Amino acid sequence: MNTKSHDFPPLIVLAGGASRRMGTPKGLMQGDEGLWLEDQMLKFKRAGGGCVVVVLGFHRGQYLESLPWLQSGDFRKNAFQGLEIIAAINSRPEDGPFFSLLAGFSALHGRTVEAVWVLPVDVPCPATETFLQLLSAATEKEGTLACIPMYEGRGGHPVLLNASLFSRFETLASDDPEARLDTQIRKLPSTSVRRVEVIDPSVRVDINTPEELARYLRKRG
Repeated sequence: MNTKSHDFPPLIVLAGGASRRMGTPKGLMQGDEGLWLEDQMLKFKRAGGGCVVVVLGFHRGQYLESLPWLQSGDFRKNAFQGLEIIAAINSRPEDGPFFSLLAGFSALHGRTVEAVWVLPVDVPCPATETFLQLLSAATEKEGTLACIPMYEGRGGHPVLLNASLFSRFETLASDDPEARLDTQIRKLPSTSVRRVEVIDPSVRVDINTPEELARYLRKRG
């Protein structure tokens, strides 16, 4: 991965899911400093980020109504707290998060993008040190295609992907059982995947229910 430290990759937030167990769009949950999606934006900015693609799907209308800084329209540029925000739409969210990822990458059309961060909306944005550790690991070894944070030996998010992977991803059909990011990463040569042990437990957090959210916020408080 040729990404230089001063070229902080854009972040793709996957917020297109149905949130059935949560009962409300996950990005609109209450977080530490505001709504959950706003928390993710602020933490990414503190880490050094400048551009975020938010991919919407099932609850597009609720997101647009609740977040005045996130306006309607594919590829429309918005701003939040100094970040450039691009709203992308997965028009078939029932096809799953892999295709939300493709919609997010497509929203970066016309830019020179060497790598992207991928973060599901139900995973907290990690500490600045975690972003920098992953970025350093990805750049120190030539040929890195994916960089994954590990906590206590188990993988999490955000994942840092080389942009060259998307030409391969885009050939997959919606009914292809291999149209999953974890599956595609497992198919890569082992030498091209960096798994980086971090001390940040948030990379393993996955919030799906109100009870899980309450436990997470209690630990944070």
